[in-house]
Amino acid sequence: MQLLYYKRTYYVLILVLCVQFFVSCNTKSRYNPDVLKEYEVGHIDDTISGTPLVTHLFIEPMGIEVMDDYLVVIENSKSDRIFSVYGIKEDSILARFGQIGNAKNEFSWAPTTCYFGRENGDLMMIVPDLQLTAKVVNLSKSIRENNSIVSRLLKHGLMTERYYWISDDNSVTSQFITSDDPRDHVYFPPKFILKEKNETREVSFYPSTISCPNYDIVSLLYNSEMRISPQKDKIVEGLLYMNMINILDVEKSATIGVIEKQTFSLEDAEKHQNDIQWLNEHINICTRSLSVSENYIMVLQDRRKMVEIVTEEVNANRLVLIFNHEGDYLKSFCIKDKVDNIAFSERYKMLFGIRQDGTVLKYDLSQLL
Repeated sequence: MQLLYYKRTYYVLILVLCVQFFVSCNTKSRYNPDVLKEYEVGHIDDTISGTPLVTHLFIEPMGIEVMDDYLVVIENSKSDRIFSVYGIKEDSILARFGQIGNAKNEFSWAPTTCYFGRENGDLMMIVPDLQLTAKVVNLSKSIRENNSIVSRLLKHGLMTERYYWISDDNSVTSQFITSDDPRDHVYFPPKFILKEKNETREVSFYPSTISCPNYDIVSLLYNSEMRISPQKDKIVEGLLYMNMINILDVEKSATIGVIEKQTFSLEDAEKHQNDIQWLNEHINICTRSLSVSENYIMVLQDRRKMVEIVTEEVNANRLVLIFNHEGDYLKSFCIKDKVDNIAFSERYKMLFGIRQDGTVLKYDLSQLL
């Protein structure tokens, strides 16, 4: 009798373990970084207001980026100059350059972002131009001459803005969802393509995409903002409508996933893909913008639900979440202004943001960090 009891207990235990294994595998079938971390925002004590930059009226800013002593404001294609360089130390505009055109020192369009590097002591600005190339602008010379000086063209040959030049031998390209034939409704997940000399590696946070015939829903869930660290050792991706942050270690090809506790998952969205009410009530704006400095990751959110965006019921303050490069949550604070883009200068402990009316503001974070 006792032997029979132990046998039954053994089989029950095996069954439980099998179920747990199945659930674990199923959870990782859609999202499986090397390291997964969770965070909880909790109560937020700090709310700050910004001070407008009074030195220049920007026509329609598309984006802002910070490097060293400079804030680069990217204006739209209607502006007579695409790039305005603001000296943080000088508190003034140092240079405006970059025209739309087909010449070497001109640009085919106004990008929404850029990133930086160094060559021979000069600060370089890498600008996506068209979809198969990027232009390397000598920012130091361009500021001195108040004119865009393009040193060379990077031809990567891929249909993406998200090409990151690490060095002449190394690069990283982010590739969005692809398919062999869109009519099949079978989609391959986003991935990073890392090239080092003659070797190519592929890294993805997603073993597979959600099973959904509606491409609009699939692309919505995986859509993201992306930035590279000043050291070019980390690429950070914040999903627009999921509480997920992906951190790629370029040197190690390692991945860190960061999710908020008790948030809905890709599996939840897959399960409720045909329930429009559920999607409207659960999907919110998670990453409106992000900035990556030498040691910090700052994520701008407003956390409105889809239903609130459509009906304009809520006009909430913006929320900024701060993480380190290892994906550890540090703290949060609120911004009273309705800003859409941010850039953080760790050197000056200054956060910059673009308000919806086009005004660029600055926020002193020296008391928060």
